[in-house]
Amino acid sequence: MNFWTSSVIHHRQINLAARLAEITPGTLSRVHFTPGGSEAVETAIKVAKQYHYLRGNPNRYKVITREGAYHGCTFGAMAVDGGYFGTRVHLYDPLPPFGRIAPAPYHYRCPHCADQPQCRLDCADDLERVIVEEGAETVAAVIVDPCSTASAVSIPPPGYLTRLRQICDRYGVLLIADEVITGFGRTGRMFASEHWGLIPDIMTVSKGLSSGYMPIGATIVREEIAQVFLDSPEGVLSHGQTYGGHPVACAVALRNIELIEREGLAEQAAEKGAYLLEGLRSLSHHPTFGDVRGLGLLCGLEFVHDKATRQLPDNPRRAGYCMRTLCRDQGLITLTLHPGNVLFLAPPLTISHAEIDQMVGMIDRALSAYEDRYL
Repeated sequence: MNFWTSSVIHHRQINLAARLAEITPGTLSRVHFTPGGSEAVETAIKVAKQYHYLRGNPNRYKVITREGAYHGCTFGAMAVDGGYFGTRVHLYDPLPPFGRIAPAPYHYRCPHCADQPQCRLDCADDLERVIVEEGAETVAAVIVDPCSTASAVSIPPPGYLTRLRQICDRYGVLLIADEVITGFGRTGRMFASEHWGLIPDIMTVSKGLSSGYMPIGATIVREEIAQVFLDSPEGVLSHGQTYGGHPVACAVALRNIELIEREGLAEQAAEKGAYLLEGLRSLSHHPTFGDVRGLGLLCGLEFVHDKATRQLPDNPRRAGYCMRTLCRDQGLITLTLHPGNVLFLAPPLTISHAEIDQMVGMIDRALSAYEDRYL
């Protein structure tokens, strides 16, 4: 039920661990609590490495992420940064040398099928190729954000995550689903993995676990993975954080999950997200409008220098900073994502249709201001 790494627990931890075991997919049932998302990813990496060690495979140490991904700001999480930080990550060199990068399912700019109406899943084959080239016997895990959030909000095409699950199983590699951003209703389901029937070996959660009211995260592990620890005389996870599983944070998370379910916030996100996408697509008359994609209330709008050729701005990160500033001038706080020219839109799950209309109007005016300045 609850985590297997502590000798001192309290009933709030136990109740929250039990609740997470109930609502997460498949046999995800063993929980290690953390103060936040980066620490949850750090824990997942350690679980994966120690799992292979306990099974007699100490050479499985590499973790494959995807281009443009962001999984946290601790050293272990930064080691599987897919380029979200750009050149800034080198400020902290040398990072732990276990991260490897594979292509993301970014259909709008895919070198294989961007000119095709549908993805051919060559990006999944590319990830398998990385496993083979690195040597499967050296790969511990693949970590993915199910919706590729930091990688331009590229929603995976049908069949992609199923193929990833099959690839990981084929080579004995653990699959980590990082749901720090996508968990707890954001995409229109309690967890984004549910849209594709994905059951990861390890899931990380944080932001939506308490809706940001208290710092808390969790690493949730399949029973079959945890059993390897439980069966080993040296199987205690060598890891922990001082404030992981704080009783107040656990109490808030329990109440938060209750409210998400009672108010139907995941269902609201599905309906309102469709409305938001419709509004964003209405901006396609702009010469800088490239593409919009999303799932639930998790959307990305990619603006370009030339719509016909999908040409990037000369400096995508600088252009993104400019667009963020223009949106802020309109009263809208946004982020920009890899490769720098993608507006990230993740409004509260309680947003109203009128507020969505207001937000789309702000972006409309920001795009016009951008075009007046740069086109």
